[in-house]
Amino acid sequence: MNKKFLSAILFGALMVTATGTFVSCKDYDDDIDRIDNSLNDLKSQIDALQTKVNEGKWITNLTSVTGGFTVTFSDGSSYTITNGEKGDTGAAGQDGKSVEVKDGYWYIDGEKTEYVAVTKGDLGKVNVPYVNAEDGYWYFYNEKGEAVKSTYKAIGATYVVNADGIYTLYVPNADGEMQSIKLPTAGSTLSDVELLGQISLSKLDQNVSQTTISSDLTVSYKWIEKIVKVYDGNKETSWSAQKTVAKGQVLTTLAPKNTNLMARIVAGADAADMSFTLKNSKGAQLPISLSAAAQYTGLLSRSASGLYAIALDNTADTYATAAKYTEKFSTGLYALVEKSGFTSNYELGVTATEATVSEGKVDKVDGNSITGAVYEVNLNKANTISFTNPEFVYDYYVEAVDPTIANMFGFAADKANGTFTVTKLADKITTASFDVYVYKLHIDGKIYREQISIKPVRTLGAEVVYNLGEQTIKATGSMKMNVNLADMFTALGADADIWKNSELGVKSYTAAIKKDADDSAQSFNVVYTYKKANGSVTTSINEATQFDLAPTTVSGNAATLEPGAAYTITITYKDKDAKDLNSIKVKFTPVMPKLSSYITKRTAVWNSNILMAYFVDPAANETPTLDSTYDLTTGFTKLGSTKAEDKTVITFALDAEQKINGKKVVGDGMADISSNDITLHSTSINGTAKFWAYAQELNVNLTATYLDGAYEFAEDEIKAAAFTVKVQSALEAGKIVPASGASITLPAAAAGEIAKLTPEMITGYTYNNQPYSLFKTATSTAIAYKYTYINTVEFESTDNVIYTVEGVQDATWDKTANKEVAGYVKIKSGNISQTTQTSIKVKVTDMYGYVKTAEIPLTITVGE
Repeated sequence: MNKKFLSAILFGALMVTATGTFVSCKDYDDDIDRIDNSLNDLKSQIDALQTKVNEGKWITNLTSVTGGFTVTFSDGSSYTITNGEKGDTGAAGQDGKSVEVKDGYWYIDGEKTEYVAVTKGDLGKVNVPYVNAEDGYWYFYNEKGEAVKSTYKAIGATYVVNADGIYTLYVPNADGEMQSIKLPTAGSTLSDVELLGQISLSKLDQNVSQTTISSDLTVSYKWIEKIVKVYDGNKETSWSAQKTVAKGQVLTTLAPKNTNLMARIVAGADAADMSFTLKNSKGAQLPISLSAAAQYTGLLSRSASGLYAIALDNTADTYATAAKYTEKFSTGLYALVEKSGFTSNYELGVTATEATVSEGKVDKVDGNSITGAVYEVNLNKANTISFTNPEFVYDYYVEAVDPTIANMFGFAADKANGTFTVTKLADKITTASFDVYVYKLHIDGKIYREQISIKPVRTLGAEVVYNLGEQTIKATGSMKMNVNLADMFTALGADADIWKNSELGVKSYTAAIKKDADDSAQSFNVVYTYKKANGSVTTSINEATQFDLAPTTVSGNAATLEPGAAYTITITYKDKDAKDLNSIKVKFTPVMPKLSSYITKRTAVWNSNILMAYFVDPAANETPTLDSTYDLTTGFTKLGSTKAEDKTVITFALDAEQKINGKKVVGDGMADISSNDITLHSTSINGTAKFWAYAQELNVNLTATYLDGAYEFAEDEIKAAAFTVKVQSALEAGKIVPASGASITLPAAAAGEIAKLTPEMITGYTYNNQPYSLFKTATSTAIAYKYTYINTVEFESTDNVIYTVEGVQDATWDKTANKEVAGYVKIKSGNISQTTQTSIKVKVTDMYGYVKTAEIPLTITVGE
């Protein structure tokens, strides 16, 4: 029977309780004024509810109150919906009835009726119960399909329907017509639930591997036929301590083994406000208690978000026999089912196996193992006990063997929490011990009694926790963290003088390091340097006011710390007899430095995230053709670190998958990066070198090593640091234009003469508009291009009828006048009869082999 549907079939003034049964309210009288007032109140209450729904809130609880019910939302606000004051009981109406469904029939007050209940799957096939509009009563159907009037009146009362995670509130208006408002529950916001499997999880931030999550769950159980005292001839008894256990109950090892379901839950509401069960495809529910979903904060070796852990335990249900319990387990797979009906994938196979129980013995008291024949405990501390075979010890409590002796130590036991405290020593000189009984209830219902000896020891003050937060990882010896002992001395109070005393105070210490996520012991070394108030180092710990701790961060070539993992160092200070005085905890989380802190761009050579890589000006004595190479480090003022404490090496590599014209930049040899130099390669086409990657935006990826590769930077940081580079010739990316105006103007030369195109008439500009001369200059020692980028400059006529280029006269040095004679281009005019607009072609080849070609407007004048 689909009980989710059944909860939607409510009677007049009925509402759903947490158990899925229905409770009716009384009918009300016909006093018109009172009804009007009630309707006005209801309207304001409903308006408030609608506002909460519009704000995205959901229902976390709905409880019955006199004359109505109270709705509680996820933000903690609550609203009470009532039908007004209670009137006289209707003549035909009845109240106080409990209605539920069993075996396909309606049960009223536990008694089976002849009315047939209807499953959701039967809608459209079978008539469902309905309210008769004329008399206001609910009508059911018998086995013959005949409508039968019930004794339950519906019209005129406020009621709620819970279906598929939505509470629908029905309220009569002034005309007696029912109006409705839909109130979502947390479960109604679900969009996806993926059951991953089960895992043993001691902490929500415990890091786990996907391979440790299992799709099979074995429930190790014992059915309790009776509870007996093994230490007293197996006499039958009862049990109530931290937990209450009854005969016929089934206890399991689920909770002691920290068994959790791992699930991915996607919803608009907090999954903690949802209620899940495990059911198979036939709707059969497992007799396993599921806690509220808790967000998992550890690392799981799979890409997933919205991960939750759901702890498993046995229920409080009782069974006549063990077989009645095991028959609830089937061989099919089970899914997570929220009370709204939302169902996950069927992933989990579950079997029940009877446990073979072994007695659990006391292992540790408040985390301390036995010393000699006693367990040492600190004063004024609630002590807990752990056991061997802990999965079989379901509950325990402690009692003094001899209360008179125990009272001398201020002994007090808290049975409900399984703890005990000791407030004083027997005397000020010797620390005697006393005995306690530990009563242990095992999952098979057997109670064992174990006698242990407790020895109170004096410690100085409460444990102080120093939370140093995130600490940047550096090389061994450089990652120093300072702890000021002022907080510890404050906690010690007057006992601080004992701690500092040269005879009675601290002489040594021990330190234990654990990783918080899994409570695992760590073996990396830490150097502790104690200092006096003036900062000087001291070997007498009692004189210290502070200390530095420096962990070993690299062993060989391997990291010893896990970036992002929280660590706790417990330091226990001891006196001259190696007895514990007090302890402190130092917590820290090592983190990688930000990769961005080791990369600073030289903004002058960047255009957004594109490195404008123009070849550097060649030296004056360079010979062509130079390699098309650019040093990528030129684009940065800071790149990595050479300091030992944070050595960071950053190298570049081209994107191996990038293509240009269908060919791979790297794989097809267009370009490569070596030692952070990028080089373009050419192919020959008809005897001309073609650089396919020239002036293309090439993708550059980074690799970065920290402390010689012991640590890695985060992948997202590596991706964020990637950039593109555009390799070009500063000359080829520039322009060539007339020095003034839109055209070069030359007079037509006389017959047999030439006109001179001089340096003052034409100018070249680099990519950034820096002017350069296209003509060689002369000094007393050399004739060369002043702009060392230039290899050759050629001038060519675009129309030999109008004019011809007769060559270039380079500059010369006039030794007599001791000055330069400028060079020029020789232009010979053709037989033209009028001023003519034409152009001259200029071809500049740089030292890298790249060519800048331009046609410059040329005006040859006649008779002007």
